[in-house]
Amino acid sequence: MKKIFITLIAIITVLPLCIYAEVEPYELKLSADDIYCHNGKVINVTVTLGKIEVSGGVGYVYFELFYDKSKVEPTVQNDPDNENSGMNAFLVTKPDDKWEGLCRLDTERGCYELAYMTESTALAAADASIVVTVPFKVKDNKDGIEFYIGDNACADYGFKQYYASGDNLFVEASPEPPAKPAVDYITFDTIAFKKNEGVSYRLTAAGYDSGWQSGSVFKGLTPATAYTVICRYDSHGANADVSESLNVNTLPETITLNSGSDYQIDDKTSFLLGVCEKVSYADFIKQFYNAKLTVKNIGGKVVTGGYIGTGTTVELYDASGKLIDSVCVVVMGDLSGDGEISSADILLIKRAYLGTAKLSDCQTASALVAGGDSIKPVDYLMIKRHFGGTYNIYLKK
Repeated sequence: MKKIFITLIAIITVLPLCIYAEVEPYELKLSADDIYCHNGKVINVTVTLGKIEVSGGVGYVYFELFYDKSKVEPTVQNDPDNENSGMNAFLVTKPDDKWEGLCRLDTERGCYELAYMTESTALAAADASIVVTVPFKVKDNKDGIEFYIGDNACADYGFKQYYASGDNLFVEASPEPPAKPAVDYITFDTIAFKKNEGVSYRLTAAGYDSGWQSGSVFKGLTPATAYTVICRYDSHGANADVSESLNVNTLPETITLNSGSDYQIDDKTSFLLGVCEKVSYADFIKQFYNAKLTVKNIGGKVVTGGYIGTGTTVELYDASGKLIDSVCVVVMGDLSGDGEISSADILLIKRAYLGTAKLSDCQTASALVAGGDSIKPVDYLMIKRHFGGTYNIYLKK
């Protein structure tokens, strides 16, 4: 008889305080911080006390939160030497600081036994006055994960116990991530990816993180720099599985024309073509994408006004002052480099043809208005007629 008596006492001491059942005067609701569960990541499961109809509120809440042992692993384990103090952080909302928890993890049953109580008069009377959040690490999200509160949940005030039904929560497995981003185009300060609807992109590099953004074009980047991009579906939540990463480099900075410019840069000769006579500096500089360029006239002097003539150089320097790119302007018919066709140009081309004047490569290119690779009498005639007003070399076919 003695042995039987001791066993009964042990069983009674582990039962929850709630013994007396009545109509449910409150509810416990389950929710999660993500609509999907993702392998290797933490999902926070929240229990919220609400719809409290007990007059004055309750001063004790007990429930068991069950989890699938094959799918998730509790991140907070039993630590009896410290009275499981790590579980105190589960109680994220409480009426006052006098509320305390008495919690433990039952790894065999796959549940947390969670009890919260107070000796103060600050009872839980309002919706969400008690909120408990428990973190789990996802091991296997295949087919989703279920959590539930056992049907022995109860609340108490004045040692009068009130039972309530449990609740269920099913968190779906995260869908497959999008495909690796595909590059659309790259410049020295821009990387554009082919846009997929409903997808966000994140670009990173040493000392740089764009954060998640819905746009697929990243501007204002550092030239000749390695970047890494990933993407994810917007609808899959903040913890969505991301795509395979893609490594891509911005180009070294070069002199770049704006989209739609009538000018062209000849990559072989570094000549800037398509500039007509009497083009002002203000109109000229607008044609370039680069923010900071140095413009020098045919004599090597920096200019910020006047006409742009043959032999004008456009130069690009890096932050240290090192020249990294330059182009030379060719204005057809303007051999003298003053930006307009005059009698000086007619004289220069005539002397160049006769061999009494030596021209630079830019000047020679400006003289070849009829095409070809050497100055011919027809070039002289076309420039002379343009100056006389009977022909327009910029409208020639």
